[in-house]
Order: sequence, then C-alpha cells, then structure tokens
Amino acid sequence: MTDPLWISTLTKLAVPAAGILLMLVIAHVRKFSLQEDFGFRNFKLTTAIVFLLLWVALICVEEFICSLLNIAQQKHWPVLPLSVVLLRIMAIGIVGPISEEMAWRGIFFSWVNKKWGASVAIILPSLLWAPLHTQYDIPTQVILFLDGVFLGLTRYKTRSIWPPIILHIGGNLFSIWQSLA
Repeated sequence: MTDPLWISTLTKLAVPAAGILLMLVIAHVRKFSLQEDFGFRNFKLTTAIVFLLLWVALICVEEFICSLLNIAQQKHWPVLPLSVVLLRIMAIGIVGPISEEMAWRGIFFSWVNKKWGASVAIILPSLLWAPLHTQYDIPTQVILFLDGVFLGLTRYKTRSIWPPIILHIGGNLFSIWQSLA
C-alpha cells in the first residue's frame, strides 16, 4: 500500500475525517453543544428548499460567468481505478464538506456571531476559507468566497448547519461530476 495514488487518496479521506473526529473530541472535552455551538439542529424544510433553489441559481450564474470569461474551474480527473474514484468522491464530495462546514460555519461561525454579530460571522469565515484552496487561481477563489458567503447566509437564516452541509456536498459532487465528464 505504498502506491502514491493510494496514499494521496487515503490522505484526502483521512484528513477531513480526522478533523471531524478532533472537533467532536474537543467539543466533548470543552462541553460544547452540538446544537448551539455547531448548529446541528432542526430547520424548516421550506426555508432550506428556498436556499437550495437559490444555490442552484448561484451555481448556474457562476458557471455562465466562468464560461464567458473562459475560467476553467475543474481539472479533468485522469483515468483511475474505480476504488480510487469512489474513495475520492467520498473524501472530496462528502467527508470534506462535512468537515469544512463543521469548522467554518459551525463552531467558527457561532464564535464570531457571538463576538461580532451575524454579518461578520457570514463574511469572515469566507474570507479565510477561500484562500485556503490554494490549488485554485484567484478568480476561482473569488467564486469560493461568494459560495462561502452564501453558505454562511444559509447557516444564519436556517439557524442550522445541515442546509450548508447539504449544499456544500451538492456543489462538490457537481464539481466532481464535471471533472469526470
């Protein structure tokens, strides 16, 4: 199992999974509330559906602008073994978004919201989150910033982390689909 492809793939899965585990352990030790501090609470389905439709519209607008400006966002994946593709889909499409949302629009959002209010809690995580995606160029990082603001607004309006997690997973799975097409 010293194949670099497998090591890279397992790392893509292990890092966000370890992040989730670490956040849950710290939350337990510090007695954080999963509902209050992370936002794991129920939400109104109608509100979430409105944000889902707005998310789809935002992605369509971003795709249109990218095609007009000839900005390539996704790199096509090389031909990979099916097991590697499935693990990468799990890592990038599901576990990664859960980890990122728990960190940025979960605990960090709650902390910033208590300290400086909702506007800062929506914008600041996005300002810090987008540039961490160093594999992308500046125009794509701007799009990631806008996506982050939208996910933060979704978190604020629904009072739950579940809708941003679902939207983020959907966005990443769409991006993966484009990379595989």
